[in-house]
Amino acid sequence: MFEERGRKIGVRKLLAAAVAVGLSGWLALPALASVGLPSAPSGVEQLPVDVLPGLNLLAPTGAAPAGQVLQIGVGLSLPNLAGAKTYEQSEYDPSSPNYHHFLTPAQFDSMFGVPAQTYDRVVSWLRSGGLTITQTTGAGDWVAASGTVAQLDKLFSTSIDSYSVKGVSFVANTTAPTVPAGDSILTVVGLNTLQRFSTPKAPAGAAVPAASGPSVPGCLPSCTYGPSDMWSVYDMPASDTGQGQSLAIFGEGRTDNVISDLRDFENNYKLPQVPVTVKNVGAGPFSDNSGQVEWDLDTQSSTGVAPGLYNVDLYFANSLYDASVESLFTKWVTDNIDKQANASFGECETNPTNPVTGPLAQLPYGSELGDDLQPVAEATLLEATTQGQTLFASAGDTGSSCPAIVLPVVGAGNGVANQGVPLDNYPCASDYAVCVGGTVLWSDGNTPPQRAIERAWEFTGGGAALFQAQPAFQKGVSAINVPCVADYTVSPFAPGTICRGAPDVAAMSGDISDNGYNIYESGALVQGGGAGTSLSSPLWVGMWSRIQAAAPGATQADGTMAYPGLGFADPLIYKTAENATDYAKDFFDVTLGDNGVYHAAPGWDYVSGWGVPDVTNLMETLDGGNTKPVNNISPTPPPPPSTGSCNALWISQAHTATDLFGNSDPQLTLLEGDMAPGPNGTLAVKLTVENLSQTVPAGATGADWYMTWTYNGTEYFAQAQIGPAPGVAPTFDDGTVNKVGSSNQYQAANTDTGSFKLGKDGVVEIDVPLKNVGNPPAGATLSQPAGATYIEVGVPPNPTGAGVASLQGVDAGGPTNNYSVGSTTGTSGCTLPE
Repeated sequence: MFEERGRKIGVRKLLAAAVAVGLSGWLALPALASVGLPSAPSGVEQLPVDVLPGLNLLAPTGAAPAGQVLQIGVGLSLPNLAGAKTYEQSEYDPSSPNYHHFLTPAQFDSMFGVPAQTYDRVVSWLRSGGLTITQTTGAGDWVAASGTVAQLDKLFSTSIDSYSVKGVSFVANTTAPTVPAGDSILTVVGLNTLQRFSTPKAPAGAAVPAASGPSVPGCLPSCTYGPSDMWSVYDMPASDTGQGQSLAIFGEGRTDNVISDLRDFENNYKLPQVPVTVKNVGAGPFSDNSGQVEWDLDTQSSTGVAPGLYNVDLYFANSLYDASVESLFTKWVTDNIDKQANASFGECETNPTNPVTGPLAQLPYGSELGDDLQPVAEATLLEATTQGQTLFASAGDTGSSCPAIVLPVVGAGNGVANQGVPLDNYPCASDYAVCVGGTVLWSDGNTPPQRAIERAWEFTGGGAALFQAQPAFQKGVSAINVPCVADYTVSPFAPGTICRGAPDVAAMSGDISDNGYNIYESGALVQGGGAGTSLSSPLWVGMWSRIQAAAPGATQADGTMAYPGLGFADPLIYKTAENATDYAKDFFDVTLGDNGVYHAAPGWDYVSGWGVPDVTNLMETLDGGNTKPVNNISPTPPPPPSTGSCNALWISQAHTATDLFGNSDPQLTLLEGDMAPGPNGTLAVKLTVENLSQTVPAGATGADWYMTWTYNGTEYFAQAQIGPAPGVAPTFDDGTVNKVGSSNQYQAANTDTGSFKLGKDGVVEIDVPLKNVGNPPAGATLSQPAGATYIEVGVPPNPTGAGVASLQGVDAGGPTNNYSVGSTTGTSGCTLPE
C-alpha cells in the first residue's frame, strides 16, 4: 500500500488497468521500498506526492548549492471544482441556457476561485521565507515564486540535494515539503530540476527510420509542402484566412530569431506579415535558443495556414520545467485574448504507480514517468474552456508510449522512438485540450495538389490515458474502450469508468525523413524541415482560427455585436464526427497505419482520432453555413490614422521587445518604418520606436537600429549605433548586406548624418546620400524596406560607437510596402498603436 494525502489504494489495483492493456510485462516491478515520513507538526502538512519516487535508492553527490535559484509554484485546490466542471459542460450543451455563455476571467474567479483571504495567506507565507513572487492569479489557484535552495529548504522544511546519473545532473528535494495546513495547498512544483517538458524531435545525429507505406507516382519532390499546399489538401476556403483571430504559441527562451525567421518565411511565400507580440512570463533570462527550430515550426505552420491572423502572441518562459509551463498556461488564461493556443511539447501523464514503476525504482536510472504539472494544470485548462479557449497539444513522437526515457540515448525525451511505456503525453491527455496526432501525406502531384494517400505516422502518439477518465464529449464513442481504475491523485473511479482516448484528431506530421513542411531556420529555407506532431498541432491551431473567424456573432444586451467564437473545440468536433453524414464530408478518415500497440481503423481510433479535416465543409457545419469570414473584428483593432492617409512603409502592433538578457527595451521596440526625401539630396530613413533613449541595455555593449531594402538586386542598409559610454553622440552609416551562410553580414561603407528624436514615439533618422546606395533616380522602387534592432554583445565598441561585437536581435518590423524614390508616400501619417 502507499499513502498520498490521506487516501489509500492498493498498488495491485492500480495496476489492474495497466494489465488490461498488456502492461504486465511493461517493467519488472521490484518490491516497493518502505519510506517512513516523520509526523508533521501541528498546523502544517506534508506533500509526499512532491518527492521524486524512489529517490532514496540513489545516493546524492552532496547538498545542492545553497545559492542556486529555483523557479517554483504552489498550486491550490479550487473550492468548488465539481461546480466548475458542471458549469463548463452546460456551456457546450445546446439545451442549456448557459450554452456558449462563456465566462470572463473575473466571472470565473468570483464563481469558482480560491477565497482571497486564503490566497493572500499563502502569498504572504512565501514572502516570509524570502521568496520573490513572480506571478499571481485572479482565481487564486497558482502562485509562482523564485528562491534560493537555502530559502526553499528552510521554508518547506526539506533538503534539496544534487544527483548525477550517466551524465544527467539534477537537484531534487529528498523529503516531502511541509506547507501550512488548511490553506488548500495541493502541490509544490519545481523543487527538482528533472521534471520538465520536451519538444518532439528527432535525436541529433541519430538515424531516423525510413518512411514505410506505398510509393505514390507524381508525388511532389520529396513530399515536402509549403503553406498553399496545405490550403489545397485540407480544402481551406480562399475567402477565409483567419481574419480577426489571434493565437498563442507556448515556448521558452529567445524569440528574436523566431520572429526574423517568420518574416523570411512570409517573404518567401508572399504572405502578409502577421504582427507578433512577445509575452515573457516569469523571471529571465530568456536566452536559451535550443528550441528555436520548434518555435520556428509552430509560428510558420500556424500562420502559414491562417495568414490573415490579427496577431500571434508568443508566451515564452525561460524553461519548460513544470512550474514554468503552468505559469504560461495561467498567463494565457488570465489574459483571455487568444481563443486558440498551441503546445508542441509533452511529458508522461501523472502516474500514481510511480512508487513501483517510477524512474528510480529501476536502477540504473533510465525513465521518468509522470509530470508534476497535471494536478494543477487541469483546473487551469478547465478555466480556459469555460472562457471559450482551446489548447491544441501535440500527441508526441514516441508512438504508443509517452516520452519516458530521459537519459542521453537515441530517442530520449520526445525523440522518434517507441519507448515501451503505454501512457499518453500530457497536456495532450487533458480533458480540456485537443490532442493532435500525426499523418504522412502523399499528394497527387497536381497544382494545386490534392491528397493521394494519407496514413497514420508510425511514431504518432496515441492510446489510452490510463489515469484520466473519459471526458463527457467522448462517451458516445464505442471505440474508446480501455477501462480505468484510479486517477492521478489515487482516487478510485467508479466501476466501468473508461479512460480518456487520444488523439482527438490528426494532421500532417510527415515522417522526419523525406516528408514534411518547408520552414525557415536561422535565415535559411529548409525543405521539409518541419515534421512530427509538432507540425500537426499548430496546423490545427491555424485551421481552427479560420473556422473561428467565420463563426457568427451574437447580439449583446446593449445591442452591440460580439464574436464569442465557438469555444472549446473538442465537444463540437465529437458532435460533428458522430453524425455519419457530417463525418463523411467534414473529415478524411485515416484508416491505414499503426503506432505500435494501436491500429488505424474506420471512424475514431487510438492512432489518428477522427482523422484530418476538410476545413471548408467543417466550417460550414460548425458555423451554420458560413464560409466567409464574419468574425473579422479584432478585440483591439489597429488604430486608424488621425488625419489623411497612413503612408508608413510598415507599422507594427503595440508591443515591448525584450532582449536575450531579459531586459525590457522600449528604445529598441519598432513601431513604424518610413522613407522620405531628405536634406541635401539624401534619402531620409526613419524608424519610430516605442520610447527612444540613448540607453544601452544592461549586459550589452552597444545598441543598433537598421533599415534594409533592395535596389537593382543589391540589398542596402542604413544604421544608427550607440556605444556604452554615456553622453556620446550616436553614429550613422550605410552599406550593403551580404549573406554569410544563413546569416546577414552588414558591411558598412559610408559615414552618414542623422538624428535622434528622443521620448515616446521617438524617431531614429539616418540621412543617406543616394549615391551611396546605387544612386536610384526619382521614381525608382526600393523593394521590401524592413527594420531591425540589435544589441551588441561581447567585444565592446570604442567610445565613438564603432565596434566588432556580435549582434543579437531584439525586434523586427516589415516589410509591407515598397518605396518610390522622391515620393512622400512612405512618410508617417499614422496614429501609432498605444
